[in-house]
Amino acid sequence: MHARDKDNTVDLYVVSDIKVDTSTDPYLPSSGTVWHYHDWEPAEEDLRPRKYEYRLPDLTT
Repeated sequence: MHARDKDNTVDLYVVSDIKVDTSTDPYLPSSGTVWHYHDWEPAEEDLRPRKYEYRLPDLTT
């Protein structure tokens, strides 16, 4: 909804192919491919309803 508001400018970043070293604690991510879409506006035909939404627990408590 935020990206569809004409009063907002939104850039979308997508990171894929992230390598994760699971032998360390905590895990250590590295590399990956970054895609940056400037002034991104979602096209109506590309929107799909979300089936699930999950709020992460607060780690500071």
